[in-house]
Amino acid sequence: MSPITRLPTETLTDIFLATCEDTLEVGDPSAVPMVIIQVLERSHNRTLHIQFGAGEQGGLLPVSLKVLAILATQSHRWGHLELSCSPSHLALLDVIRDRIPVLVHLSIDLVHSDSVDFGHIDAFASAPQLKRVQFVGFYGAQIPLVPYNQLTDFVDIRLYANLSIHNQYLAILQQAQHIQNFIARYTVDGPSIVTAPNPPILCDSICAFTASEGALFRSVVLPNLERVSVDPGWAPYLHEGPVIADLEAVPALLSMITKSQCQTTLTHILMEDTLLTEDLIGIARLAPALDEWRFSWTEWSRSNHGPLEQLIKGLAEQTTTDEGKATFNLLPVLTGLHISIHDLDDIVAVYFVGEILASTMEARLGAMGTSGRPFGVTVECSLFYIQRRLLVCREAGHLCSITLSGRDVLEDEDSYFD
Repeated sequence: MSPITRLPTETLTDIFLATCEDTLEVGDPSAVPMVIIQVLERSHNRTLHIQFGAGEQGGLLPVSLKVLAILATQSHRWGHLELSCSPSHLALLDVIRDRIPVLVHLSIDLVHSDSVDFGHIDAFASAPQLKRVQFVGFYGAQIPLVPYNQLTDFVDIRLYANLSIHNQYLAILQQAQHIQNFIARYTVDGPSIVTAPNPPILCDSICAFTASEGALFRSVVLPNLERVSVDPGWAPYLHEGPVIADLEAVPALLSMITKSQCQTTLTHILMEDTLLTEDLIGIARLAPALDEWRFSWTEWSRSNHGPLEQLIKGLAEQTTTDEGKATFNLLPVLTGLHISIHDLDDIVAVYFVGEILASTMEARLGAMGTSGRPFGVTVECSLFYIQRRLLVCREAGHLCSITLSGRDVLEDEDSYFD
């Protein structure tokens, strides 16, 4: 055996990548299957991390199908599988059924699937080590069948979810006794057609939960919840305007937190393109351990002013104990309030950034002191008036940043202050 053949395949790969030319030229596509066969033969004892991407353009579909068929013969060695493919590739996976004993991570990203329902996918139904799954672009098609009772992470990102998909989510939540992270992202267009189960499903293993529909928030009780996100959904081909989260999302989130009794565990909240309601202050009252709250919008609504102004005012309210110690009534340990507004409308006016925010910042930072726990505010939007008093917070060494068009206006205040 020559010395070079005794080198590990990974070392040979590094040598090859370091010496090959940095160009976009590729070899003969017909030779790809033979190269893959040789690599698989050399590393027959190793667990494989497969990343496979294929499309239907450029005349390479027959080659990509052949490559996937070759990889499927080694499915018993798959430990990590990431597929970016079209529905036509999925039929090739039938041969791996009951032949993926070490698969831990599965990710399928479908391209060109439109709204075609290609039936149930059960090739991964028997995967004794599977822990993490991610499905993207299944549109209205059914979620692939996997052993949900052993999962720790579940992610499903699609264009829409009908009643059948919603019922699948509920079945997964009932079965997945070890799941820690659950994400279901899809657009909600109009009133919801689904209802929450009564009683809701107890999921005491979930630490992070992301949903787009109010009915899904109302469907669960999460006593150990640490992070929660309200997501507007996923619409890759919707260019008419931003996608807004389900109008019932905020009231439903308040209901879920109330039932879950997760006051001591909930530390992070994220709300994207969410229309705020008066329930916002109720959520704040039920989250005394909250460390960070993030808001972001791609289109600002005037209806958000009232709830957000009420929240920021509440952050400044204090109570003095019998011992003379001042404590904050709302979110006492909050260190980060992040508000990002990326509206293309040049006349956006965000009034809370002025007097209200300055008063809250002074109250929070003055009470905590420069050596105490920082309270950071990040605000990004396209037009607002900023009080000079916020500069004092920066000069005192506190974490305070206002970002406008990518520039820190507290560092370059002459350009923004009158």
